[in-house]
Amino acid sequence: RLEPRISLRIEQLDLDLGPKRIGFDAELQGNDGLGTGIEVTGTLPAAVIQRAALARPPSTEDVPPSLAWEARVTGDDLDIARWLRVLVNEPVPLMAGRGKIDVHAGFAGLKPRMVDVDLALGTTTWRGVADAENNYRRIELQAGWQAFSGGWEATLRRFAVERGGKASPVGTGSLRYVRRTDNP
Repeated sequence: RLEPRISLRIEQLDLDLGPKRIGFDAELQGNDGLGTGIEVTGTLPAAVIQRAALARPPSTEDVPPSLAWEARVTGDDLDIARWLRVLVNEPVPLMAGRGKIDVHAGFAGLKPRMVDVDLALGTTTWRGVADAENNYRRIELQAGWQAFSGGWEATLRRFAVERGGKASPVGTGSLRYVRRTDNP
């Protein structure tokens, strides 16, 4: 593993174990500078846990598309660079950076239906950027993605960067994809 040691302390854990869904709400503290104020909440199809215990990926037979579930992760003072390396297990462009994050994802069966991200980073260090240019003081991102019948929409609600003593204008935007129908 790229990050050899990950240590979390569970402050609180609430589980609601049902036959089809497992509800969870956990408050965690990251040791070794991973971060504080971590909360993980949501519902999970019971079949996902059952199949994971058997070292088999879940199938659509186990988790039908009609089964809606969601997960949310928030954190107040996280080492975002380390968490990215933990999640992807390979080097990432962000070498150092702490901040707040709120990620919410919704699913229908095994298909993602929505993702919403709110990220606020303080001072960061990026791989491949010369030291004289590596002076980002603040990066804020609020973005979402939503699937709908026949397509999806991605929305950038806020993107702001402060580098050195200059702040960029706040960026926004959206992109919508609609599948073509065969009928004229």
